[in-house]
Amino acid sequence: IKAAQSGKHILCEKSVSLSYNSAKKIIKECKKNHVLIKENFTFKLHPQHEKILKLVKKDTIGNIHTFSARYGFNLPFSKKNLRFNKKLGGGSLNDVGCYLISACMFIFNDIPRSVFCNLNMNKKLGVDISGNILLNFTNNRIGILSFGYENYFQSTYDIWGNRGIIKSERAFNPKDKMKSIISVNQNDIVRKIIIPESNQFQLTIENFCSAIQKNSRKCNFEKEFLNQALIMNAARNSNIKNSVIYIKN
Repeated sequence: IKAAQSGKHILCEKSVSLSYNSAKKIIKECKKNHVLIKENFTFKLHPQHEKILKLVKKDTIGNIHTFSARYGFNLPFSKKNLRFNKKLGGGSLNDVGCYLISACMFIFNDIPRSVFCNLNMNKKLGVDISGNILLNFTNNRIGILSFGYENYFQSTYDIWGNRGIIKSERAFNPKDKMKSIISVNQNDIVRKIIIPESNQFQLTIENFCSAIQKNSRKCNFEKEFLNQALIMNAARNSNIKNSVIYIKN
């Protein structure tokens, strides 16, 4: 908010806010001061996801029913690591689970109608160290998401249609000099699509700077940020209440 009040455009690392109301206040202040804000999910600018969206739109795997994603790793405990600091918004949901929510809405181009979330809490630290989320969308589409800090490394998602499966082998954090692999499985025949090396951080900054230079408020930055905050908030509430949270239109 102080950055917005100083007239600075904001590219902020995820997760930007810890509540939906906080996100609305931030956006209100940004609009008031005529600055842009973008929640920094760099993976969206990697060309592999653009290719996957094209495959989906071409009806390559037919009607899509399920988006399934995993993002996790083994993270040794350290008091110096902000991921374990409750006051700073630590925890696996805010750190890695948020990617999966963002990716699911990105692929479906929609927000879920209901959310159920179960988080495994470290009571001593007061933060979640792993979790699972079920997102229900219209047209019988679902998102099945798993994440955490006590896992063999995974950074992947697959899209399951009635005529095949599309999978991103390294969805969220490909290295700069790493080629990305997309697998398309149809009739038990797997086709590999190789995407050249790409720096998703550079692409994100260039995209944000372009929006600033064009003085554009037509970009979806604010809408994406607000939708993300809405579903993250629902996930937190679902875990606390141990119940399904329905999203109002």
